[in-house]
Amino acid sequence: MTEELYFSPSEVTVSNLSRLTERASVLSEMRMCEIYELVKEAADFALELLRTDTMSFVEVLLMLSELSELDGGGVHSDSLPQNKGALEGFLSSLRRQDKFIFTSLFLSEVVGGGVSVNEASFLPTEKLKELFVYVKNSFADEAYDVFSEEFFDPRVRYAENFRDAVALLSDGTASYTLLPIEERGARIPSISQLIFSHDLKIVSVTPVFGFDGTADMKYALVSKVGAVPTLIEGDDRYLEIRLPNNGEASLSELLSALEPLSVELYRVNSVFFDGDGGRSEYYSLIFKKDEGDFSLLLTYLTLFMPSHTVVGLYKNLEV
Repeated sequence: MTEELYFSPSEVTVSNLSRLTERASVLSEMRMCEIYELVKEAADFALELLRTDTMSFVEVLLMLSELSELDGGGVHSDSLPQNKGALEGFLSSLRRQDKFIFTSLFLSEVVGGGVSVNEASFLPTEKLKELFVYVKNSFADEAYDVFSEEFFDPRVRYAENFRDAVALLSDGTASYTLLPIEERGARIPSISQLIFSHDLKIVSVTPVFGFDGTADMKYALVSKVGAVPTLIEGDDRYLEIRLPNNGEASLSELLSALEPLSVELYRVNSVFFDGDGGRSEYYSLIFKKDEGDFSLLLTYLTLFMPSHTVVGLYKNLEV
């Protein structure tokens, strides 16, 4: 008896849904056109400021982050009560799409206006002396052999412990230090705290294997300023950021932005750091990109999640 039963949706309902989808497409395009009008105004404003050569691209974005609010509007007043929650969720998703579209169009307009935008626009760099300091051991020596290959004339000195190494970095005695950042796939909390407390940047990361090849560790090359790695064909690159978990920025919103911004999530963790105001919780996120750079994602973050901090930009993490 049950073998003769089957479900067949109403042809009228299916047809209605199809027509509504087409109407939604028309409304979406109309919405994109309105967003483009906002983009044109914002891009013209940005280009005018940038041509004065008194503000950086990031400073202009931060100014626009207060102006480009796209969260207006809400559920229509005569909606059915039982549909309100679902409609709010739908509109929230729609506003997220607005931000993706705004970011992409805005960056295109600014670049088209003659402004060069790349990762260095968001991560100020400078030429440093090739002075290294680290706590000497076989793992650190192995990491140094890898990192030093990227430098012309590196000089090294040794420290008694990691805090002393970071202190020499902070006072300018050294330009770079090596820190064991990860063991058996997990970040080392005390090292992460040092990086956070001194607002250090991760320049490069390399695995170390030890004398017998069984070690499961990663070392980081750390500095007071960031660096944009030189790429060759086949390199993959990683962007690491820190985002405060204080309600100002939505992790779910950021994660939903990755696919339209052509970025892959490599790792996300909740981390806790001690500061002057006590202990605070943050999200630590690492993004991966096989081709191109992170300019689009960094533009999005600066416009709509300005509380983020860039921790590092590096390549070939899985080598």
